[in-house]
Amino acid sequence: MFGKKKTAPWITVLDRNGDVLISAPLYECPLKDDGVVALSIEFFDDPHPCEIHRGAVRWRVMDDLHDRSDGSWIDINSLNEEIRLVMPAEAAKIRVAPYTKD
Repeated sequence: MFGKKKTAPWITVLDRNGDVLISAPLYECPLKDDGVVALSIEFFDDPHPCEIHRGAVRWRVMDDLHDRSDGSWIDINSLNEEIRLVMPAEAAKIRVAPYTKD
């Protein structure tokens, strides 16, 4: 009950200038809607995804990103198309790491 506090993974997305585009808990990261719809079509043959399919797309993509991350910065172009589809067009680098207060 009073064990070590768990830390949620945190995503930070930078543009080419190093400006922060996204800084949020991984599973609350805002995703591009057109990318979510495209993946819903691919995964579920559903062009009008309900919240369940949207959530499934989110978890699938974010789990994949989390699995690929070791806490260091990753060039967006080295990631698979599914991840690139849901990120802002301006995204250049992504990092998933435990949240730390600077």
